Amino acid sequence: ELHNLSSVKTLDLSQNNFSELPKDIFCFPCFDTLRVLLLEQNKFRSVPPSVEKLRDLTELNLRKNHISVFPSHPSFVGLLHLDMRNNALQMFPDGIRKLTKLRTCLLGMNEIRRLPNLSQDGMMNELETLDLSNNKLETIDDGLCELPCLQNLNIENNNLRRIPLELGVCKNLKSLLVNGNQFRMLKYSVIQKGTTAIIDFIKNKIPLDSPLLQEKKVNTSTQGIRSLRPGDAVLDKAGTLKSEIETLAQKLNEDFSLSGAKKYALKKKLALKRASLIRLERKIKLEEQAGNYT
Repeated sequence: ELHNLSSVKTLDLSQNNFSELPKDIFCFPCFDTLRVLLLEQNKFRSVPPSVEKLRDLTELNLRKNHISVFPSHPSFVGLLHLDMRNNALQMFPDGIRKLTKLRTCLLGMNEIRRLPNLSQDGMMNELETLDLSNNKLETIDDGLCELPCLQNLNIENNNLRRIPLELGVCKNLKSLLVNGNQFRMLKYSVIQKGTTAIIDFIKNKIPLDSPLLQEKKVNTSTQGIRSLRPGDAVLDKAGTLKSEIETLAQKLNEDFSLSGAKKYALKKKLALKRASLIRLERKIKLEEQAGNYT
């Protein structure tokens, strides 16, 4: 029957209890156009070797299997979406880092302990969504803020004790899920407020002399990376603080519906912002004296 098919774009072999696939299953001409392969809820322990023949695959779903290894040199380098949630991966596969066009990488519900540098050699510059929730993550290497397209990051329910400070300068990050870890610095009250509050909190924890706020390459679009002059990020942060202080002060002076508790909270927040601005202005003055703001 396969000989009679002209072309197949999507193939769903989910929920069949397969532990392997015939080696020649994708040798038929009808599979030359295959773009989406769904192998969810089977019993695979590795990516079936026959899948390697599908060089033009754009979506691969291997969710809910028993996979512990991934090809070190995958042939389907044009893959855009990979779903390997609910498997048995114990480390972030090096082969995934070689999928240079990958936009969505879902690896939740595995046993991964460490996230390596994904920005090395610009290999994953197209990545938009990364899900590592419900793993055993203890370490996240540097490099996340150098992924120019990263918009959604889920690291919920892991064993992280430290939140990467570079997340405070990830310009394009729109969704950051971090609940269910063991952070000492990041409190649940902040996490409850959502992505913007979390990123602002992390950014305010970055030391003023940190390279993250100075000679850091910041991705501003999906089309390129520009280098900031020393101190540009510090000046930008000062401008942001001034704007936030003005907004808070205006709210305190003009919003008569505020309760006593809310007024107290706003005053405390305003005092903290002003203190941060004072420290920042001292930093800027020192930089000016050193000639870094010419």
